[in-house]
Amino acid sequence: MPKLGSEKSSVQNTLIQYATEIGWEYIAPEEATRLRGGRSGLIFKEIFATQLHKINHEFIDNAMINGLIKRIEKLPARIEGNLEAWEYLKGLKTVFIPKDKRERNVTIIHKDSKHNIYQVTEEYSYTNGTHTNRYDVVFFINGIPIFFVETKAVAKFIGKATNRESIISDALDQIRRYHRETPEAMTLFQLYTATNIINFLYAATWSLSLKSVFNWKTETLEKTMKT
Repeated sequence: MPKLGSEKSSVQNTLIQYATEIGWEYIAPEEATRLRGGRSGLIFKEIFATQLHKINHEFIDNAMINGLIKRIEKLPARIEGNLEAWEYLKGLKTVFIPKDKRERNVTIIHKDSKHNIYQVTEEYSYTNGTHTNRYDVVFFINGIPIFFVETKAVAKFIGKATNRESIISDALDQIRRYHRETPEAMTLFQLYTATNIINFLYAATWSLSLKSVFNWKTETLEKTMKT
């Protein structure tokens, strides 16, 4: 039986419960791995293909979708690739339509939320063949991993000088390791968060400065930059 206050029972499970209560569909780790085509995959390919067919039904076909998956999963594993991933998510990227002999913007996330699929999984293990890292909780929209959460047990930080700064420091150590070892996954993630349920901290994926990590709903960039 998990001990009271453990990361899994008190934080990770609670976070997933919150997510499912507001409409995110829970995907078990084994099924998530299958949907990615194995631990070296990043995208829920079946979900992605289905959603792109629905959202871009006027022009898209299977060949275009398979090409998009390959392009997205092969983005440069650095901050420039992360920008490209954001451009895909914003609908700024195009695909070539042979019958029309022109490029068209492809929509991955529909502006009307009811047309999107929201899913969450846990223990998301990714490998690039050299290193393997596990992300505690990962959130997907239309099959694309958008952000991940580092869950922290409250008990781990009891007695620390400032609970918030201790969580940030611990989380940043892990984020830096992810960037070093599995930057391919970090290229698609747009945000990372760290929480012990009491505190919920977030930052852009490629932001590794303490000043770039914020408390959800209680801090702004302006406030943080003044400290």
